[in-house]
Amino acid sequence: MICTLRLMEEYPGGEKAFRIGRLCTKRSARGQGYTTRLLRAALAEVGDYPCRINAQAYLAEMYAQHGFVRDGDDFVEDGIPHVPMLKPASPPPPRAVTRPASSARGPRTGVKVQP
Repeated sequence: MICTLRLMEEYPGGEKAFRIGRLCTKRSARGQGYTTRLLRAALAEVGDYPCRINAQAYLAEMYAQHGFVRDGDDFVEDGIPHVPMLKPASPPPPRAVTRPASSARGPRTGVKVQP
């Protein structure tokens, strides 16, 4: 195995969200892009939903490059400093503004009407 992670679907407060855990890359394979490709694939599955991760503190900047932000106080687990992080839900795309057909060309100016 070169690289692995766990992606879990959760429903905190009844709202759909995801959590990434146990992201691990074989020491001899680190720095070759495996982690980034696997993380991007997981985030593609997450889509526009929020996603949480308890990142090892030294990796917080790497996760920040993928849209994660600190989300709570640092803590120690199994003797390793961790940072809770969140990739917020993506906002919906802006809605197109439509105008009635009569105003689609905007106001007309300088038009003279002959009787």
